[in-house]
Amino acid sequence: MELMSARQTWTDDRMDDLCKRVDDGFAQVHGDIKDLRRELGSTRGELGAEIGSVRDELRAEIGSVRDELRAEIGSVRDEVGSLRKEVGSVRDDLQAEIGSVANELRLDIKSAQKELKAEFASLRLESNQQFLALNRRFDLFQATLLAAVLAGLIGILASHLL
Repeated sequence: MELMSARQTWTDDRMDDLCKRVDDGFAQVHGDIKDLRRELGSTRGELGAEIGSVRDELRAEIGSVRDELRAEIGSVRDEVGSLRKEVGSVRDDLQAEIGSVANELRLDIKSAQKELKAEFASLRLESNQQFLALNRRFDLFQATLLAAVLAGLIGILASHLL
């Protein structure tokens, strides 16, 4: 029995050693987890601070870019307004010039119409005079022919009567 008891004592001691080692191992794991949690908390705080810093920098940069864009847009608006005024002025000048040219053209057209009317009247008068002269010639030719026919008839009658 003693053998049994020595063996049992040895087994119990071994079991106690194993239990102690398991408990120590779990205690070490729990300690490591606590350390890891502390490190994660510290890292989380550092990351939060870094993210906050980057966020602040980005906000400042975005604000700066926004201000620059607003200034540039304002400048472009002013430029567009200036161009609109310039275009309006050019348009007014062109309208005035076109109106002036249109008036000159109307006067030139009226003058040309008057000249053409006078020229046509002159041509009409000249052609009427030429037609009158031609009519006089035809009248003379007709009178000459009639006189010749009458002279021929008189000659024929005189030769028959004599």
